[in-house]
Amino acid sequence: MSIPLIIYTLIGFIVALGYFMNKYPVLVFVGQIINLAYTLVHEFAHAFVAVLVEQRVAEMRLNFDTSGHVMSYVKDNRDGLLVTFAGYTLPCVISLVLYMLLEAGRASFVLFILIGIAGFSLVFIRNWYGFLWIAGFIALLVTVYLYTTPTVIEHMAMFLSAVILAGSVYGGWRVFMYSMKHPEDAGDATNLAQRTFLPAQVWGFIFFMISVITFVAVPFYFYGSALMDVRYIEEIKLLLR
Repeated sequence: MSIPLIIYTLIGFIVALGYFMNKYPVLVFVGQIINLAYTLVHEFAHAFVAVLVEQRVAEMRLNFDTSGHVMSYVKDNRDGLLVTFAGYTLPCVISLVLYMLLEAGRASFVLFILIGIAGFSLVFIRNWYGFLWIAGFIALLVTVYLYTTPTVIEHMAMFLSAVILAGSVYGGWRVFMYSMKHPEDAGDATNLAQRTFLPAQVWGFIFFMISVITFVAVPFYFYGSALMDVRYIEEIKLLLR
C-alpha cells in the first residue's frame, strides 16, 4: 500500500468522523459535500439489487445533509430482504474492490466504476439537489480522466475510495448505534426486523461487524506487511516532520 493511499485513508476517516460526530464546522461542511459519495453508493446498492431481482425502482433521493433514500416496489419478501440488506453490505464490497484496483495500479478503473454507479443512479434520481450533485460528480470524474495526468487520476481515485471506505465503516457503526437507542427508527435495520424474526439490534450489529471486517480487510489484511516494512515507517516519519 502506497504512502499516499494510507494518508488518504486517514483523511477519509477524519472527515467522516468529524461529520458524523457533528464537530468542527469545517469538517462538517466538507463532510456534507464529499460524504454524499458514500450515500450515493449506499442508495445505488438498494436500487441496483432491486433491478437485479426485477423489481421497480420508483425514485432515489440524495440530500444536502448526506441523507438519501430509494423507494422500490418489492412484492416478494425474499427480494425485499436482499434489497434492504444490500444498503450497508454492497458498499463494503465495493470499497474492497476499489482498494484492490488501486493496489493493482488500475486507478482509472476506479473512476470508471464510480462513473457507472453515478450514471445508473442518475436514471432514478428525483430531486434537484441529488440530480445536480450526481451530474456534477460525473462531469468531474470525466474531466479528470480526459484532461488531467495519470497522477491526478490516481490521487482522485485514492481520495474517493478512502471516502467510500470511511463512509462504509461509519455507516455500519451509526446504524448499530441507532438500532440500540431507537430500534423502531433505525433505517435498514428496522426494515429488516419487520421482515424477519430478528430484532433491529441484531441487524444493526450484523451491519457493524461487516463494516469492521471491511475495515480490517482493506487497510491491514491486504497491506499489513507493507505497513510493517521499515522503509514505509521511515517514509511516514519524514512526512510527519
